[in-house]
Amino acid sequence: MKLVNVGINPVMPTPDHKGATAQEIAGPMAGAVTCIVKLGVFEPGGESIFHIHPRSEQILYVLEGELTFMDGQRNKVTAGPGQALFVPIGEEHAAFNLGNQKAVYVAVTAPPE
Repeated sequence: MKLVNVGINPVMPTPDHKGATAQEIAGPMAGAVTCIVKLGVFEPGGESIFHIHPRSEQILYVLEGELTFMDGQRNKVTAGPGQALFVPIGEEHAAFNLGNQKAVYVAVTAPPE
C-alpha cells in the first residue's frame, strides 16, 4: 500500500492535445504497472486529436464542466459531472471542451500504453 500525494506530481501538457494538461494519480511514479490514472483538465476550447489506444481501454470520469466526445464515425456525446465515457480498445475517439469553463476529469487507462 502506498499513499500518493498527487499535488507533488507535475502537471504536464497532454501530448497531441490543445489546452489540456494531466497529472498522474497512479502509474509509474506510484509503482502501478497495470493501469495509469490521471487527473486531467481541458481549458475552454481545449481539444484532442482523433486517436486510438491500440492495446488499452479507457474510462474518463467527469468531475467538473463538460467534455464532448466523438468516435471515428463522428457520433457525439457530452458528459457532465458524475458521468463517464468508456472507450474500448482500438476505438478512434477525440475529446473537446466546447463550454466556457474548464473541464476536470479522471482518466483510467488499462493496461498502460
